Amino acid sequence: MTKVINLEYYAKKFCFDPKQMSADDPDRAKLVKAIALLKKAAKCKDELEAEKLNAQALAAIMPLKLQIEGGDLLEDLPSSVLFTDENSDVSMQASGGGLRMTYSVRFSARIDSEATEDNYEDYLGENGWGWVGIDFASDGYECDNGSTMSVSIDDDE
Repeated sequence: MTKVINLEYYAKKFCFDPKQMSADDPDRAKLVKAIALLKKAAKCKDELEAEKLNAQALAAIMPLKLQIEGGDLLEDLPSSVLFTDENSDVSMQASGGGLRMTYSVRFSARIDSEATEDNYEDYLGENGWGWVGIDFASDGYECDNGSTMSVSIDDDE
């Protein structure tokens, strides 16, 4: 039976440190540029200019993708979801020479599965997600303060 699964992945305070990345990593250059723009925005007295600089910092690290490995019950999910203005919220700040990011990504998919919200909870207890995470600066990644996945499953009409 085809179902529609609606998901929102939320990750809190991911930290990226360009010093831990190789000099030829293309994500390192993006990260350094974003950090410089965020520092400039933090010192800016003009609110509109600060917003513009923050937007430029986010643009510097784009495109961002959420990588997804759902496992057996959710094998029909896409393997990645591109961050867009419509499906994501991203907050960033320069912190201690690095970048701290909190983000959420919302997406829906049609799946051919017997998944229900009840057996999804059982599935999490037995298996959990194979992998869910941002595809950016993996060498510079330090820590996060928790992530969650909100799920609702509906019959396809």
